[in-house]
This record gives sequence, C-alpha cells and structure tokens, in this order.
Amino acid sequence: MELLLILSLISLLAWAYLVFGHHGFWRADQRLPQNTGAPLNNLPPIVAIIPARDEAQSIARAIKSLLNQRYEGDFRVILVDDGSRDGTAALAQKAADECATGRSLTILSAPPLAKGWTGKLWALSHGVAKAGDKARYFWLTDADAEHGPDVLARLVQKAESDDRDLVSLMIRLRTEGFWEGWLIPAFIFFFQMLYPFPAINNPSQKTAGAAGGCILVRRHRLDQIGGLAALRGALIDDCTLAAKIRDAGGRLWLGLADDSRSLRGADGLKPL
Repeated sequence: MELLLILSLISLLAWAYLVFGHHGFWRADQRLPQNTGAPLNNLPPIVAIIPARDEAQSIARAIKSLLNQRYEGDFRVILVDDGSRDGTAALAQKAADECATGRSLTILSAPPLAKGWTGKLWALSHGVAKAGDKARYFWLTDADAEHGPDVLARLVQKAESDDRDLVSLMIRLRTEGFWEGWLIPAFIFFFQMLYPFPAINNPSQKTAGAAGGCILVRRHRLDQIGGLAALRGALIDDCTLAAKIRDAGGRLWLGLADDSRSLRGADGLKPL
C-alpha cells in the first residue's frame, strides 16, 4: 500500500506541475490574430518553397492555396520536385495554369541527394538557392498543406509587427478516421507538452520549437546560421531550425492554425 500511495502522490505532483507550472501549454491559446491589423508599409518580398515527392493526391489543392493568397506584396512560389514518379510536377503546373491571380509557379528538379542530407532539407535548400536575393522571408510549407487565403498576410503581420524571425503554425491534422480521431489529438497534446508554445513565444525563455508544415523565416537569420546546411542531417528539422534561430539571437512564435490544414491522413493505419 505504501508503494501505491507513493506512486499516486508522484502522479498527482506531476499532473499538478503540468497544469499549474508548465507554461499553461494545455490552454492551446497561441493563435494568430484573425485580422492583419494596420496595413504594413513596404510589404516584404516572400518566396514560398515546397518540397514534393509523389504528392499527386494533394499537390493541386496545395498549389492553388498558395497562388490564391491575398497578399499585396511581392510573392512567388517555388516547387522543388524531388524525383516524383506520379506526375506531381505536371499536376502542379496544371493547377497553376487554372489560377487567375497572375502569379506564376516555378518548378525545379532537385539534384541527386548529397551525402549527409535528408531528402526534404536537400530539396528545400535547392529552392532557397534558386530563389534569388530579393526575398526577405521564406515560407517553407508542405505539398500536402492547404492554406486559407489570408494565412500569409497574417504570418507576415505577426513577424513584422512583433519582430519575430520565425513564425510557425501547427497546421490542422486530419482526424476523419477512427485512428486519426484517437491519435492526432494525443500527438498535438504531447507535442505542446514537450514544446510549450507560450514558452517558445516568450523571448526570455530558452525553449525553441516550430512545426514544419508552415514556417515563415526571415532570410537574414537563415543566412546567419549558415542556411539549411546547418541542419542538413536533422531528423526533427523544424525544431532544430527554431533552436538554431533562437541561439543566433532570433525571436520565435509558434501557434495553432485555424485556416491551414493537412490533406493527408495517417497513412498505413487501417480503420476498425
């Protein structure tokens, strides 16, 4: 009985700490403002970079969501096709041709994977290298991510008005099936517990984190840390990027998305 009592007390203390002493991560209240606020002067040029490999199911919606952004500044989109065999690049170009926004899509083919790099980072680095010198921010997103039309404007407003070098959103993950409904909320909860968003967003704290589906990063900070080559072998590349930006003196912000979603489910898990 004594052992059971001790274990119960330890469990109670642990939960009490999580509820009252772990930056209130469970409130899930870190979100971008709904409106973009007062208009910014001299809107920064942005380049969105999407790495893609065999994303035929989602690439059209992802590309259209980017090209249809209501952002008044200079905005370009680069897709880096990493050896797709399902016609990803052609479907992306078709989607771009169907958009009436006047924005164009640049499609690049990733070179053969260099030693010591992960595939996603290698493709992203190729896009960054080809983006030119004009961009002030890079918007790193995924080929299965669909964004509402005001997401970029809200990201930029947060970065510029709040002096943030990296602004990131945990996009809404699909929870349609049985396993998704059970596993995804638990994943989000434990991610926030490991990387408390309020701590990440507090410049006086050392905690660093980001979510790879939607990252707006200031170019000069990325250059300062040595570019994406500085994290080329990282398995958790988004949080590694955030940590390096913070270590270089950068300011971070991470929140939950309300208008960005993943188009992909939990692959490999069969419904009951």
